[in-house]
Amino acid sequence: MNECQKKPIRCEICGICCYDHTVLVTFRDLREIHKYYPEKKLEQIVVLYDASTEYADRSILEQYHPAILVFTLPQVQPGEVEHSLSSHSQDTPASIWKAYLGLRFIKLPDGRTVCPQLDRDSGRCTIHEHKPLVCRTYPHVLDDAGKLARLEKVRCRKPWGNPEDLTFEDYERIRNMVVWAYKAHDQFIQEVIEWNKNPRDKTLADFFRFALQPHPGDEILFPP
Repeated sequence: MNECQKKPIRCEICGICCYDHTVLVTFRDLREIHKYYPEKKLEQIVVLYDASTEYADRSILEQYHPAILVFTLPQVQPGEVEHSLSSHSQDTPASIWKAYLGLRFIKLPDGRTVCPQLDRDSGRCTIHEHKPLVCRTYPHVLDDAGKLARLEKVRCRKPWGNPEDLTFEDYERIRNMVVWAYKAHDQFIQEVIEWNKNPRDKTLADFFRFALQPHPGDEILFPP
């Protein structure tokens, strides 16, 4: 298909990617959501996922989200995967626990899980303008050559965004966003390294205070 025959391609807002998923986020994502939706309680937005058991596809995780947080928490019970940040008593004997930071999903009566930020009637995200970068860029990544690529496993009802099918304008717009998202994630890795230097005896309040510290990179404008 030549450039003249291509038409703008957009997400069809089916909402499938908002169900039964593990969405890992960064401190920058948390800061942006908190800035624009201060009424939302942080512990109701995010959750900690056990780094040893949660993510089935380790190759994708290690490639795109290698940042592991270290906490001093009570001993994790076998078989537990999801842990609320607020569910651990500071009076319980502590142990080191490694986790990923992700969006909190809620369980539906049919057993499925869904992001509570999704309006299930319209299929639209209620924090769309400020949703996590991984949500904004899905299902796109960069290949080893720095070119725009699409994840092999796409959950959309009608897969979209094949780079070869995109107009030049769409390709550049999406690639620029993905490049910015990668830079933001590199920033997150450095912030995690800083947190992990001394996690012992830190409270929930300490964690959120650290995560919400302003960072110069947050003010960089993202492409439209």
